[in-house]
Amino acid sequence: MIKIYQWNKAGLKDKARILSRSQADMESVKPYVAGIIKEVRTRGDGALVKYTRKFDNSKFNKRMIRVSPADIRKAYAKVDPKVVRIMREQIKISSIYAKTERSKLVADWKIETIPGVITGQRLTPIESVGLYVPAGKAPLPVVAQILTVAAKAAGVPRIVVCFPPTADNYEIIVSALEAGATEIYRVGGVQAIAALAYGTETIQPVNFIAGPGNPYVQAAKLQVFGIVK
Repeated sequence: MIKIYQWNKAGLKDKARILSRSQADMESVKPYVAGIIKEVRTRGDGALVKYTRKFDNSKFNKRMIRVSPADIRKAYAKVDPKVVRIMREQIKISSIYAKTERSKLVADWKIETIPGVITGQRLTPIESVGLYVPAGKAPLPVVAQILTVAAKAAGVPRIVVCFPPTADNYEIIVSALEAGATEIYRVGGVQAIAALAYGTETIQPVNFIAGPGNPYVQAAKLQVFGIVK
């Protein structure tokens, strides 16, 4: 049974424990996470296959890492056209917001403080982003859509989406593509974050990683910070 706390009635000890819960969860998994990251760095795709077989799909193989054009065609064939239409409407609405938000940022500017010395500000998109979409307890195609729409509105040319292959997850594939993803990979957990940060034979590294995840995923993101943002 899940215990429910009323914040205004909770004691100081309970409040402190609740506020530090996520950090505590990550502290306990740090060594395990570090081991997986190290193995992905040294073994590349081999480590991705090993951990994907262990956690998500016992029949997984290297050819399944990248979502292929044939996989994309199959995903569109499997997803109800009505669902695709709804996805497109959601993406349209999200895109309006994301593009408006981008337009409100301070525009480029420059000044010549003294002859020949020019200073100022220029907004430029990063070259690549890795977007993590959870699919453990349930697939989250809307997460793929929201993250990808924001990256596209920012002008990022290479948008990489990763999700754990706990099932076919056709809706995630379609949602990511409709929103503007340029690459999609079937890999989740710590191994996905490590692959996005350091690269493997199949996955090229990215500059920035975003997306929700469990304590293992969040701990992995903290450990690769500096290699990526």
